[in-house]
Amino acid sequence: MDGVNVHEREDYREAYYYWLSITRHGHPEAQDTETQVVTQGGISVTPLEFDRTALSVREQLQQAIAPD
Repeated sequence: MDGVNVHEREDYREAYYYWLSITRHGHPEAQDTETQVVTQGGISVTPLEFDRTALSVREQLQQAIAPD
């Protein structure tokens, strides 16, 4: 990757958001990498999980309210 460009855009609700575009280098991609698959026209799938639970706080609360 040689660089990242940030483009400010506005959606239909007049809220601003930003679109990133990456400038690729001219070197061949490493074998068996996500970028190699994508640059050869393939699809990369990345499973994501969203969990905002503050586990340390939850444990503190459990201890604080646990019956003696």
